[in-house]
Amino acid sequence: MANYPGYYPQMGNIYAQNVGYGQPYMVPQNMGQAPAQVPVVNNVPAQNVSQPGFVCRPVASLEEALGTPTDFGGAITIMTDLPHDYIYTKVLNPATGSSVFGKYKKVNDDGSGAESAVAPTPVPAVDYTPMFAAITDRLDQVSDRVEDLFDRIESQKKAAMRAERKAVNANE
Repeated sequence: MANYPGYYPQMGNIYAQNVGYGQPYMVPQNMGQAPAQVPVVNNVPAQNVSQPGFVCRPVASLEEALGTPTDFGGAITIMTDLPHDYIYTKVLNPATGSSVFGKYKKVNDDGSGAESAVAPTPVPAVDYTPMFAAITDRLDQVSDRVEDLFDRIESQKKAAMRAERKAVNANE
């Protein structure tokens, strides 16, 4: 490949090298055919399409904001959670490759935080002790049974080894 025309590994791109006469040279896919010459149609450099500085989207909760993908183009993602009076931000940290998440709460003029428009639903108190005790008892029963099975297997192995020794001793 080193003697093949258009192969310039020091330049990094072997597919579009200029080889004489100002024409780009394309490396053929099939080595049995002659290389195709592609004329240069436009010498205008490509323009960079700039990403917006920010992306806004509404979210319904902190969990949804945390699950929002990070924009790898560098744009900051601003997420509004209006029912809970929060604004979340997420941006890529190019130094570490991780996302930086920010959480901001609305503050009233008097310095107090705004009350949430959605009142939290109280969770009824449930006593899980009887359920936990029943599961623990059942696990203890299963554990005892497994230990009994292991003991039975060990006793059968020992009996089989004794019988094998007797057979060997009887043949000698």
